[in-house]
Amino acid sequence: MLRSSNSPLREQAADVLCQLTACLSEEQRGVCILTILVELGQNDIDPAFRITSARLLARVSPLLDPGLCSGFLVPMYMALADDPSIRVRKVAVQGLPEIVEALGETLVKDKVLPWLERLSRDSMWVVRRAVLSALVQLTKYRDREVNGQVVDMVEALLQDKVQWVKSTAYQSLGRLIYQLAEDPARLRLLPWYFQMTSPEVTGLEEPGVLEQECAYYFYSTLLTCHSALSWPSFRSTLQHLSLSSGRTLCALLSCLHLVA
Repeated sequence: MLRSSNSPLREQAADVLCQLTACLSEEQRGVCILTILVELGQNDIDPAFRITSARLLARVSPLLDPGLCSGFLVPMYMALADDPSIRVRKVAVQGLPEIVEALGETLVKDKVLPWLERLSRDSMWVVRRAVLSALVQLTKYRDREVNGQVVDMVEALLQDKVQWVKSTAYQSLGRLIYQLAEDPARLRLLPWYFQMTSPEVTGLEEPGVLEQECAYYFYSTLLTCHSALSWPSFRSTLQHLSLSSGRTLCALLSCLHLVA
């Protein structure tokens, strides 16, 4: 069924395979499941099979032994993320958060981080944008060296020439600053956060989208980054958000008592 040219049938088979993987031993997962995924990932005729392989690799990665992830899954996934087909590359990069979640800190630092740095400069904007989800996930390891490189990449993506990449980068700021709460690197993102209410930035998306994200993370950003020097900027952002309406105002009101 996984080899079927019928896409819905192939997706159903993929769901069954994921359920089956959870029931198998580690050895059986390596011998049976990964063998199937290799065959799909090496199909040079139809990119749809490589897309299925990329999706399945991301889904089963939390169930695999770290040794299998290091020696097999990561190299194969890297190959899919470098696939000539933009469709395959996009799906592979979108699955990176699951891959990062399954790997240990050492593997992320030695293998995944350099790879992400290269993908963040990919010629296709959809790949660059998809990298942002993985970068947010990387900050969970609380490694200052890793976090510094993550912030470097995010700052570059905030200045991307494509508005959809820039917009996604701005929408990632609140969560990034929150997860970097104990790392000085978070302060490098603060000036970008304050720009989220400026007309130049809000115009990147539909009206209210970026302001709502800014309001949602206002309290956590204030809590982790507040200082006497930064308060004027926080006050200016607060005043701007208080003039909003709809979901943006609701998000702000839900934390306003905490700010006070």
